Amino acid sequence: MKIQTTEIDQQIGARVREFRLLRSMSQEALAERLGITFQQLQKYEKGMNRVSVSVSVSASALMLICKELGITPYVQLTTSSSTLSATRIPLRPIPHFPPTSLR
Repeated sequence: MKIQTTEIDQQIGARVREFRLLRSMSQEALAERLGITFQQLQKYEKGMNRVSVSVSVSASALMLICKELGITPYVQLTTSSSTLSATRIPLRPIPHFPPTSLR
């Protein structure tokens, strides 16, 4: 049974895209760092697939995405699009670790 996505999934995906673009990072580059295909990342960004945020999973998809973008889940979930364009969100440098995997 396919899980239905919601408006929240679309908002999370849109913010993932905004933060990725703030980093001047391509979908291919971020997907590679996450260990997924760029098509999967594209589905996250468009809200077509739900980004895992389960607290029971130690490394949820949202946590891995935030780690790779150098932001916290709090910033990802609470920063509006207008705030992104009006101010400079402090982004942590991206450490160079081996790619993580969402598989």
